Amino acid sequence: MANRPSGSTRTHGERKSKAHDKLSQPIVITVEWLRLWGYLAFWAMVIVCVVLTLIFGTKDLDNSVVKFVFGYNNICVYWDYPPSAYIAPIFYSFIMSIFLSWHIAFWLRLRSQASNGGISLWLFRLLTGMKVFEVIVLLCFSLTLAVDPEDEEGHDNKVDEKVYIHVFPFIGLQLGLVSMAISSTIHGVQTGYWENMGFGKWTVRGVIVYCVIFALIVGYKIPTSINYMLEGRWFERTEALGRLSHGVDVLFLLFAGVAPMLKTMYLLYYKRNQLSVIVIDLATVSKEATERYRKTNRATNDSLGAQGTELRDTIDIELKAP
Repeated sequence: MANRPSGSTRTHGERKSKAHDKLSQPIVITVEWLRLWGYLAFWAMVIVCVVLTLIFGTKDLDNSVVKFVFGYNNICVYWDYPPSAYIAPIFYSFIMSIFLSWHIAFWLRLRSQASNGGISLWLFRLLTGMKVFEVIVLLCFSLTLAVDPEDEEGHDNKVDEKVYIHVFPFIGLQLGLVSMAISSTIHGVQTGYWENMGFGKWTVRGVIVYCVIFALIVGYKIPTSINYMLEGRWFERTEALGRLSHGVDVLFLLFAGVAPMLKTMYLLYYKRNQLSVIVIDLATVSKEATERYRKTNRATNDSLGAQGTELRDTIDIELKAP
Protein backbone atom coordinates (compact mmCIF):
# COMPACT_ATOMS: atom_id res chain seq x y z
CA MET A 1 0.00 0.00 0.00
CA ALA A 2 1.39 3.38 -0.98
CA ASN A 3 2.22 5.83 1.76
CA ARG A 4 -0.07 8.87 2.01
CA PRO A 5 1.59 12.22 1.36
CA SER A 6 2.72 13.98 4.46
CA GLY A 7 0.08 16.42 5.75
CA SER A 8 -2.73 14.89 3.69
CA THR A 9 -4.59 13.81 6.81
CA ARG A 10 -4.80 15.16 10.31
CA THR A 11 -3.87 13.04 13.25
CA HIS A 12 -6.30 12.30 16.05
CA GLY A 13 -4.38 14.69 18.27
CA GLU A 14 -4.66 17.51 15.73
CA ARG A 15 -8.39 16.97 15.31
CA LYS A 16 -8.83 16.90 19.08
CA SER A 17 -6.78 20.08 19.45
CA LYS A 18 -8.85 21.89 16.82
CA ALA A 19 -12.09 20.77 18.46
CA HIS A 20 -10.76 21.98 21.81
CA ASP A 21 -9.88 25.34 20.27
CA LYS A 22 -13.45 25.72 19.03
CA LEU A 23 -14.88 24.87 22.44
CA SER A 24 -12.54 27.34 24.11
CA GLN A 25 -13.88 30.22 22.02
CA PRO A 26 -16.27 32.60 23.80
CA ILE A 27 -19.99 32.29 23.14
CA VAL A 28 -21.26 35.21 21.06
CA ILE A 29 -25.00 35.95 21.22
CA THR A 30 -26.87 38.48 19.12
CA VAL A 31 -29.95 39.31 21.18
CA GLU A 32 -32.05 40.22 18.15
CA TRP A 33 -31.52 36.80 16.56
CA LEU A 34 -33.13 35.10 19.54
CA ARG A 35 -36.17 37.34 19.30
CA LEU A 36 -36.52 36.69 15.57
CA TRP A 37 -36.30 32.92 16.01
CA GLY A 38 -39.03 33.16 18.65
CA TYR A 39 -41.41 34.90 16.27
CA LEU A 40 -40.57 32.56 13.40
CA ALA A 41 -41.28 29.57 15.65
CA PHE A 42 -44.63 31.09 16.62
CA TRP A 43 -45.70 31.60 13.01
CA ALA A 44 -44.52 28.09 12.16
CA MET A 45 -46.86 26.79 14.87
CA VAL A 46 -49.71 28.91 13.51
CA ILE A 47 -49.25 27.63 9.95
CA VAL A 48 -48.98 23.97 10.99
CA CYS A 49 -52.01 24.17 13.30
CA VAL A 50 -54.16 25.96 10.72
CA VAL A 51 -53.31 23.38 8.06
CA LEU A 52 -53.95 20.43 10.38
CA THR A 53 -57.25 21.86 11.62
CA LEU A 54 -58.59 22.70 8.17
CA ILE A 55 -57.52 19.43 6.54
CA PHE A 56 -57.77 16.82 9.30
CA GLY A 57 -59.88 18.48 11.98
CA THR A 58 -63.38 17.17 12.65
CA LYS A 59 -64.59 20.03 14.85
CA ASP A 60 -67.25 22.33 13.42
CA LEU A 61 -65.55 25.67 14.03
CA ASP A 62 -68.83 27.52 13.58
CA ASN A 63 -69.94 25.77 16.76
CA SER A 64 -66.77 26.35 18.78
CA VAL A 65 -66.85 27.67 22.32
CA VAL A 66 -64.67 30.59 21.20
CA LYS A 67 -67.30 31.72 18.71
CA PHE A 68 -70.08 31.14 21.23
CA VAL A 69 -68.38 33.30 23.87
CA PHE A 70 -66.79 36.03 21.76
CA GLY A 71 -68.97 36.01 18.65
CA TYR A 72 -66.12 35.13 16.27
CA ASN A 73 -63.25 32.68 15.92
CA ASN A 74 -59.80 34.07 16.62
CA ILE A 75 -56.50 32.41 15.81
CA CYS A 76 -56.56 30.38 19.03
CA VAL A 77 -59.32 28.16 17.68
CA TYR A 78 -56.85 26.49 15.34
CA TRP A 79 -54.89 24.87 18.17
CA ASP A 80 -57.79 24.19 20.54
CA TYR A 81 -58.96 20.99 18.85
CA PRO A 82 -57.39 17.75 17.58
CA PRO A 83 -55.13 17.07 15.82
CA SER A 84 -53.54 20.50 16.38
CA ALA A 85 -54.14 20.25 20.12
CA TYR A 86 -51.75 17.30 20.24
CA ILE A 87 -48.75 19.18 18.85
CA ALA A 88 -49.37 22.80 19.88
CA PRO A 89 -47.99 22.29 23.43
CA ILE A 90 -44.81 20.78 21.97
CA PHE A 91 -44.45 23.70 19.58
CA TYR A 92 -45.01 26.17 22.38
CA SER A 93 -42.34 24.57 24.56
CA PHE A 94 -39.80 25.50 21.86
CA ILE A 95 -41.27 28.98 21.43
CA MET A 96 -41.20 29.57 25.17
CA SER A 97 -37.61 28.33 25.44
CA ILE A 98 -36.46 30.70 22.70
CA PHE A 99 -38.20 33.71 24.21
CA LEU A 100 -36.88 32.84 27.67
CA SER A 101 -33.38 32.75 26.16
CA TRP A 102 -34.05 36.14 24.59
CA HIS A 103 -35.13 37.55 27.95
CA ILE A 104 -31.99 36.22 29.63
CA ALA A 105 -29.75 37.65 26.91
CA PHE A 106 -31.63 40.96 27.02
CA TRP A 107 -31.15 41.13 30.79
CA LEU A 108 -27.43 40.30 30.54
CA ARG A 109 -26.99 43.14 28.08
CA LEU A 110 -29.00 45.38 30.38
CA ARG A 111 -26.88 44.41 33.37
CA SER A 112 -23.68 45.11 31.49
CA GLN A 113 -24.93 48.54 30.48
CA ALA A 114 -25.99 49.28 34.06
CA SER A 115 -22.59 48.26 35.42
CA ASN A 116 -20.92 50.62 32.94
CA GLY A 117 -23.17 53.51 33.90
CA GLY A 118 -25.12 53.34 30.65
CA ILE A 119 -28.42 53.40 32.54
CA SER A 120 -29.38 54.38 36.06
CA LEU A 121 -29.91 51.82 38.79
CA TRP A 122 -33.62 52.59 39.17
CA LEU A 123 -34.17 52.10 35.42
CA PHE A 124 -32.24 48.83 35.55
CA ARG A 125 -34.51 47.63 38.35
CA LEU A 126 -37.63 48.79 36.51
CA LEU A 127 -36.70 46.98 33.30
CA THR A 128 -35.66 43.91 35.27
CA GLY A 129 -39.07 43.83 36.94
CA MET A 130 -40.80 44.15 33.57
CA LYS A 131 -38.74 41.28 32.16
CA VAL A 132 -39.57 39.10 35.16
CA PHE A 133 -43.28 39.80 34.61
CA GLU A 134 -42.95 38.95 30.92
CA VAL A 135 -41.27 35.64 31.74
CA ILE A 136 -44.02 34.74 34.22
CA VAL A 137 -46.84 35.31 31.73
CA LEU A 138 -44.93 33.39 29.04
CA LEU A 139 -44.75 30.42 31.38
CA CYS A 140 -48.39 30.71 32.46
CA PHE A 141 -49.66 30.83 28.88
CA SER A 142 -48.85 27.13 28.55
CA LEU A 143 -51.95 26.54 30.70
CA THR A 144 -54.10 27.79 27.82
CA LEU A 145 -52.79 25.01 25.60
CA ALA A 146 -53.15 22.41 28.35
CA VAL A 147 -56.83 23.05 29.12
CA ASP A 148 -59.51 22.13 26.59
CA PRO A 149 -62.06 24.98 26.66
CA GLU A 150 -64.99 22.59 26.22
CA ASP A 151 -66.00 19.03 27.02
CA GLU A 152 -66.08 16.22 24.50
CA GLU A 153 -69.83 16.70 24.16
CA GLY A 154 -69.39 20.39 23.35
CA HIS A 155 -69.79 23.64 25.23
CA ASP A 156 -73.54 23.26 25.96
CA ASN A 157 -74.04 26.99 25.37
CA LYS A 158 -72.50 27.96 28.68
CA VAL A 159 -69.33 29.51 30.05
CA ASP A 160 -67.73 27.38 32.75
CA GLU A 161 -64.46 27.41 34.67
CA LYS A 162 -62.60 25.73 31.80
CA VAL A 163 -63.24 28.77 29.62
CA TYR A 164 -61.89 31.10 32.32
CA ILE A 165 -58.79 28.94 32.80
CA HIS A 166 -58.34 28.89 29.04
CA VAL A 167 -58.70 32.65 28.56
CA PHE A 168 -57.05 34.31 31.57
CA PRO A 169 -53.48 33.12 30.77
CA PHE A 170 -53.97 34.68 27.33
CA ILE A 171 -55.02 37.93 28.99
CA GLY A 172 -51.78 37.82 30.96
CA LEU A 173 -49.82 37.17 27.78
CA GLN A 174 -51.37 40.23 26.14
CA LEU A 175 -50.18 42.38 29.03
CA GLY A 176 -46.77 40.75 28.77
CA LEU A 177 -46.50 41.52 25.06
CA VAL A 178 -47.30 45.18 25.72
CA SER A 179 -44.66 45.15 28.44
CA MET A 180 -42.15 43.69 25.96
CA ALA A 181 -42.85 46.51 23.52
CA ILE A 182 -42.57 49.20 26.18
CA SER A 183 -39.47 47.79 27.90
CA SER A 184 -37.66 47.36 24.57
CA THR A 185 -38.53 50.94 23.64
CA ILE A 186 -37.36 52.34 26.98
CA HIS A 187 -34.12 50.39 26.66
CA GLY A 188 -33.48 51.54 23.09
CA VAL A 189 -34.09 55.19 23.93
CA GLN A 190 -32.56 55.54 27.39
CA THR A 191 -29.34 53.64 26.68
CA GLY A 192 -28.71 55.43 23.38
CA TYR A 193 -28.78 52.06 21.62
CA TRP A 194 -31.13 53.25 18.88
CA GLU A 195 -29.32 56.56 18.52
CA ASN A 196 -26.05 54.71 17.96
CA MET A 197 -27.73 52.82 15.12
CA GLY A 198 -28.72 56.07 13.43
CA PHE A 199 -32.39 56.24 14.38
CA GLY A 200 -33.62 59.81 14.66
CA LYS A 201 -36.34 61.45 16.70
CA TRP A 202 -39.09 60.64 14.21
CA THR A 203 -38.31 56.94 14.40
CA VAL A 204 -38.45 57.05 18.18
CA ARG A 205 -41.74 58.93 18.07
CA GLY A 206 -43.14 56.37 15.66
CA VAL A 207 -42.21 53.51 18.00
CA ILE A 208 -43.78 55.36 20.93
CA VAL A 209 -46.99 55.80 18.92
CA TYR A 210 -46.88 52.07 18.15
CA CYS A 211 -46.61 51.27 21.87
CA VAL A 212 -49.53 53.58 22.70
CA ILE A 213 -51.77 52.06 20.02
CA PHE A 214 -50.76 48.56 21.06
CA ALA A 215 -51.64 49.35 24.69
CA LEU A 216 -55.01 50.77 23.59
CA ILE A 217 -55.74 47.62 21.58
CA VAL A 218 -55.05 45.41 24.59
CA GLY A 219 -56.92 47.88 26.79
CA TYR A 220 -59.97 47.28 24.61
CA LYS A 221 -59.56 43.52 24.26
CA ILE A 222 -59.23 42.62 27.94
CA PRO A 223 -62.41 44.22 29.38
CA THR A 224 -64.37 43.23 26.27
CA SER A 225 -63.25 39.61 26.61
CA ILE A 226 -64.16 39.54 30.30
CA ASN A 227 -67.55 41.08 29.51
CA TYR A 228 -68.16 38.36 26.91
CA MET A 229 -67.33 35.66 29.46
CA LEU A 230 -69.70 37.34 31.92
CA GLU A 231 -72.39 37.08 29.22
CA GLY A 232 -72.70 40.83 28.71
CA ARG A 233 -72.96 41.86 32.36
CA TRP A 234 -71.22 45.21 31.79
CA PHE A 235 -72.51 46.09 28.33
CA GLU A 236 -74.65 44.38 25.73
CA ARG A 237 -73.08 42.00 23.23
CA THR A 238 -74.24 43.26 19.85
CA GLU A 239 -73.37 42.13 16.35
CA ALA A 240 -71.67 45.46 15.64
CA LEU A 241 -69.54 45.08 18.77
CA GLY A 242 -68.59 41.59 17.63
CA ARG A 243 -67.40 42.90 14.26
CA LEU A 244 -65.44 45.66 15.99
CA SER A 245 -63.85 43.16 18.37
CA HIS A 246 -62.91 40.91 15.47
CA GLY A 247 -61.20 43.82 13.71
CA VAL A 248 -59.34 44.79 16.88
CA ASP A 249 -58.27 41.17 17.29
CA VAL A 250 -56.70 41.23 13.81
CA LEU A 251 -54.91 44.47 14.70
CA PHE A 252 -53.64 42.82 17.87
CA LEU A 253 -52.12 39.99 15.85
CA LEU A 254 -50.40 42.49 13.55
CA PHE A 255 -49.05 44.59 16.42
CA ALA A 256 -48.04 41.61 18.58
CA GLY A 257 -46.69 39.14 16.03
CA VAL A 258 -45.92 40.91 12.77
CA ALA A 259 -44.63 44.42 13.53
CA PRO A 260 -41.94 43.43 16.07
CA MET A 261 -40.79 40.58 13.83
CA LEU A 262 -40.40 42.92 10.85
CA LYS A 263 -38.53 45.43 13.02
CA THR A 264 -36.16 42.71 14.19
CA MET A 265 -35.59 41.57 10.60
CA TYR A 266 -34.78 45.14 9.61
CA LEU A 267 -32.23 45.49 12.41
CA LEU A 268 -30.54 42.20 11.57
CA TYR A 269 -30.31 43.00 7.85
CA TYR A 270 -29.64 46.74 7.69
CA LYS A 271 -28.06 47.39 11.11
CA ARG A 272 -26.26 44.10 11.73
CA ASN A 273 -22.85 45.77 11.98
CA GLN A 274 -24.12 48.17 14.63
CA LEU A 275 -25.88 45.65 16.85
CA SER A 276 -24.38 44.92 20.23
CA VAL A 277 -23.63 41.31 21.06
CA ILE A 278 -23.19 39.40 24.29
CA VAL A 279 -19.84 37.65 24.66
CA ILE A 280 -19.71 34.95 27.33
CA ASP A 281 -16.44 33.38 28.48
CA LEU A 282 -16.99 30.27 30.58
CA ALA A 283 -14.71 29.33 33.44
CA THR A 284 -14.99 26.84 36.29
CA VAL A 285 -13.51 28.25 39.48
CA SER A 286 -13.92 27.72 43.21
CA LYS A 287 -16.36 29.79 45.22
CA GLU A 288 -13.47 31.24 47.22
CA ALA A 289 -11.71 32.39 44.04
CA THR A 290 -14.96 33.91 42.83
CA GLU A 291 -15.33 35.96 45.99
CA ARG A 292 -11.75 37.22 45.71
CA TYR A 293 -12.38 38.13 42.06
CA ARG A 294 -15.52 40.07 42.94
CA LYS A 295 -13.78 41.95 45.75
CA THR A 296 -10.92 42.86 43.43
CA ASN A 297 -13.32 44.16 40.79
CA ARG A 298 -15.30 46.08 43.40
CA ALA A 299 -12.16 47.71 44.76
CA THR A 300 -11.01 48.56 41.24
CA ASN A 301 -14.37 50.13 40.40
CA ASP A 302 -14.35 52.17 43.60
CA SER A 303 -10.87 53.47 42.90
CA LEU A 304 -11.59 54.39 39.28
CA GLY A 305 -14.98 55.96 39.95
CA ALA A 306 -16.98 56.78 36.84
CA GLN A 307 -14.35 55.13 34.67
CA GLY A 308 -14.64 51.85 36.54
CA THR A 309 -14.26 48.63 34.65
CA GLU A 310 -17.17 46.37 33.89
CA LEU A 311 -18.19 43.98 36.65
CA ARG A 312 -17.90 40.26 35.92
CA ASP A 313 -19.17 37.21 37.79
CA THR A 314 -18.01 33.61 37.56
CA ILE A 315 -19.34 33.63 34.01
CA ASP A 316 -17.46 36.47 32.40
CA ILE A 317 -20.03 38.55 30.53
CA GLU A 318 -18.93 41.39 28.34
CA LEU A 319 -20.87 43.66 26.02
CA LYS A 320 -19.16 44.19 22.69
CA ALA A 321 -20.17 46.82 20.16
CA PRO A 322 -18.48 46.51 16.75
